[in-house]
Amino acid sequence: MLRLFYWILTPLAATSFIVAEMPPFFAFGYGFKDRSPSETVDWLSKNGYDGIAANVWNDQLFTELESIWASETVHSEGFKVYGVYHPMKVTDPEQRQRAKRVIRAGARHGTPLWLAIREEEATTENVVAFIQELADLAAEVNSFIVLYPHDRQFILTAEQSLELIAAADRPNVYTSLHLHHEMRAGNHDRLAEIIAKAAPLSRLASISATNPPDQINRGSRDWSDVVQPLSKNPEEVAEFVQNLLKSGYSGPIGYQNFGIPGNPETHHIESLQLFFKMGSGCDI
Repeated sequence: MLRLFYWILTPLAATSFIVAEMPPFFAFGYGFKDRSPSETVDWLSKNGYDGIAANVWNDQLFTELESIWASETVHSEGFKVYGVYHPMKVTDPEQRQRAKRVIRAGARHGTPLWLAIREEEATTENVVAFIQELADLAAEVNSFIVLYPHDRQFILTAEQSLELIAAADRPNVYTSLHLHHEMRAGNHDRLAEIIAKAAPLSRLASISATNPPDQINRGSRDWSDVVQPLSKNPEEVAEFVQNLLKSGYSGPIGYQNFGIPGNPETHHIESLQLFFKMGSGCDI
């Protein structure tokens, strides 16, 4: 992909700029219900996306993930699976084994487990112990794990994930920053502070347009308040992206596309174009 650049004013002078390469941009795997996984990967790659985030919470989805890794687009063209989102109950033996399977398989492709913990039967003690168990396995195969803060689950925010990372005390455990989940947590006015705090331990991030803070439906199963095409509220998203870049974050950034109505081709192309404008300093 032709890579654009972003510009950041330094505090020394209004005319001083830092130029740096934009991070990779990927899409989540939800957005194309009428396409097979391999067709989705091919379309995203041909239209300028750098990769995808896969979703695995059952064996069928794991089989689909293996087909993505085996595709020619991933195998030969540099398109990457940046993470495997795996929401799970920490006490479920089958889900625990599947998470380990993802770690082992993903290590061969540079793909980390992106772990979200469901609330059922989760405690700080058993979550920390499980993170340690997964981190030790990941270390054996030269990989790492990334925590996924998520509304309605055990880890709600990036700040809460940092507390678990400190408690787990493993060097290969990271977190991720999500505009929509931080908005759901009521952190609109603290986003810059949270990003600065979490960025050094963040390996993944995601963006989507959201409603204004007074129109956020915390705890709702309907995600339309916080998962929208970037064109719906580009200024808010641009500020989040620019704060990520100013924090020194250089990992991939994903377009969260769960349940967005309309033509997926249209809003994926528009959102990709807007993402680069947000970083380049162009007017949105």
